[in-house]
Amino acid sequence: MVTINCDMGEAFGIYRLGDDAACMPFVTHANIACGFHASDPVTMRRTVKDARQAGIKIGAIRGYLTARVSGAGGWR
Repeated sequence: MVTINCDMGEAFGIYRLGDDAACMPFVTHANIACGFHASDPVTMRRTVKDARQAGIKIGAIRGYLTARVSGAGGWR
């Protein structure tokens, strides 16, 4: 069996990155942005709800509010 994992829920307010709904039919696992990792509460709830309805297993991309965090690029 092949699994396909996708980072999802990376949006904040009016800023959207990617089309999560269009990807969901093709993935088996989703890492959903949480906390201060490029997401907001409305986006997190919607992404989790949509992933559960699609039967996708979900995990979290956690984020911490700190001046040293530079996103997926790592620490500076």
